[in-house]
Order: sequence, then structure tokens, then C-alpha cells
Amino acid sequence: DAITVKKEIIDLMFVVDTTASMGDELDYLKNEINDVINRVSNNNHCMVNVAILLYKDKGEIYETLYSDFTSKIDEQVEFLNNKIAFGGGDYEEAVEVAIEEASLKSWSGSNGTKILVHIGDAPAHDENVEKWYNAVLDLCDKGVRIITVASSGITKKTEYLFRSMTLISNGTYVALTNDSNIGDEHMDPSVDLDVEIEYLD
Repeated sequence: DAITVKKEIIDLMFVVDTTASMGDELDYLKNEINDVINRVSNNNHCMVNVAILLYKDKGEIYETLYSDFTSKIDEQVEFLNNKIAFGGGDYEEAVEVAIEEASLKSWSGSNGTKILVHIGDAPAHDENVEKWYNAVLDLCDKGVRIITVASSGITKKTEYLFRSMTLISNGTYVALTNDSNIGDEHMDPSVDLDVEIEYLD
């Protein structure tokens, strides 16, 4: 009898702040997403479904824009191609709206690996932090791990909230450094240990 090997499924959702300060990071994602997904798929012999959720803030041209999970990476590249970073007059953004929306999407079943990559440089407004926290707990209940990429312009408060999100989900906190040449000046991460500088991809 032939043995059928079921290919592992990885659900990978990028949740990206697209306000004006995130222009360099958005351009980097546009240029690198295809290569990153292909390497993940080839190295792990798995099928990768990718979703992209873009967000800004209340009162902007959009609060969120979403392209659903698909294994057709070229469709996600096309979705990103005409998007630009603009808007976001105050520092805080609609992070809680984006994370809550992400928690409501159709993630794969219990056998899949589920990863949310959050790329941003600002927290939610203070009055919405609890909503953000509850959305993270909902993602954890679905087995989603969160990788946060802290971009240029973050503050210590933002770092604390981003780190909390990754700790709750057993994920990873990634801080861009000035070595990346992506974005503006980067705050040094708050760590007592020596850090290892790696390429983001």
C-alpha cells in the first residue's frame, strides 16, 4: 500500500502598520516577502498559506485592509504592490482593531502551525489596550504564536506592550537596529544580555 504523507500547513499572517512612519518597512516587506515565503516552504517541505492585514488608525482612508490566506504568494505580492505608507497624525494607532480582526480570521485546524508577524512602531491608544490584550488571548486560544518586529520610532512603552504580546503567545520579540538601514533611528532594545544581530529575513 502506498503511504500518503500529509504536507504540514503553516498559516503565516503579516499584520502591518502602514502609517507614514512605516514607509521603509513596508517597502522592505514588498521586496522580500516572496523570497522569505519560498525559503520557509522549501526548507520545511510544507505548504504556506499567507494572509496580509494592513492597518492605520481611526479616521484614516482605511482602518484595516485584508487579503485572506492563500498559498498563491504572487497574489499577496500584488496586493502589497500599490500600497503606500501615509497618515497617522498622532503617535498611537489602531493596533487593537488589527489584532482583534486577525483573531477572527479563518486560521487552519489544530495540526497546522500558526504564526502572526506584527510589524509596527506604535501602540494602541491607552483606552484600547485592554481590547488589544484580549485579542492576543484569543489568538493564543487558537494556537497562534506572535512575532513582533519593533520598527524605528518605538518608545519604551511600545516595547513593553510589544514584548508582552509575544510573551503571552510564546512568540518572539524582534527589534530592528540601525544595522538594518531600514527606517529612521532605532531605540536599543532593553536587554541585559549580549544580543545577536541577524538579517531580518
